[in-house]
Amino acid sequence: MKNKMPKIVGVLNISPESANNKAITTEDIIERMRNMVNHGADVIDVGAQSSRPGVDQISLEEETSRLKGVVLKIKKEFPFVQISIDTTRHEIVQLALDEGVTIVNDISGGRFDEHILEKVTQCNAQYVLMHSQGLFSEMHKKYEYVDVVTEITNYFSQRIKVCLEAGIKNDNIILDPGIGFSKSGDQNLDIIRRLSEFKELGFPLYIGLSRKRFIGTIIGDASSDPSARDNATTVFHTLCIQQGVDYIRTHNVKTLKECTQVLESIQQS
Repeated sequence: MKNKMPKIVGVLNISPESANNKAITTEDIIERMRNMVNHGADVIDVGAQSSRPGVDQISLEEETSRLKGVVLKIKKEFPFVQISIDTTRHEIVQLALDEGVTIVNDISGGRFDEHILEKVTQCNAQYVLMHSQGLFSEMHKKYEYVDVVTEITNYFSQRIKVCLEAGIKNDNIILDPGIGFSKSGDQNLDIIRRLSEFKELGFPLYIGLSRKRFIGTIIGDASSDPSARDNATTVFHTLCIQQGVDYIRTHNVKTLKECTQVLESIQQS
């Protein structure tokens, strides 16, 4: 059976707190965009709030200041590239959608801001519904699960109903099990082994595991450079593709694109 290659989502962090990307000037943002587009990104996910462990949530004013005008500049330079916004706030969603964003990537699954689903509905945007637990400051705590995949599936069923009731179209919903959020390393691995089970819900599947800490633990990487996890990340991406994942969010577009090229080559031979 041939695997359909996923859409490649390049990560564009414009947060100085991010461990992966310190590029926050307009020139750096455009250059980073250009590299990702040239290497094969289908979507660029823009975010001004770092979600890595230990980082505090910034104010709405600060998030607005970092993002205002950024998407317009990106769309002017790269009008053919699809842009998503990584946020949990409806005000930022409105700002981003006004500037040309077509996908909303919400790590809270609509739990933090009751109005975010309304904004997605109004603009007919796609919505990445991610699983997590707790408030922003609690999302990286380790939670107990009897069966992590079953419990995430139940969460999706509940939140999908909320999304549909808010008016989001069935075809616009994308599911993300939230690798690294509210899960231990072993729980992350269990999710990855059983990704195909989420596909049974009938929605596109989105994965963001690039350079996550649990990967560094597996390979014994003690360096402070997250890019040292890229090789191991590619192995995980291969497993994701083999289980039918539709979107993969990555910091290294080039290595993921090469991964898909190799897999396509094997399937055609």
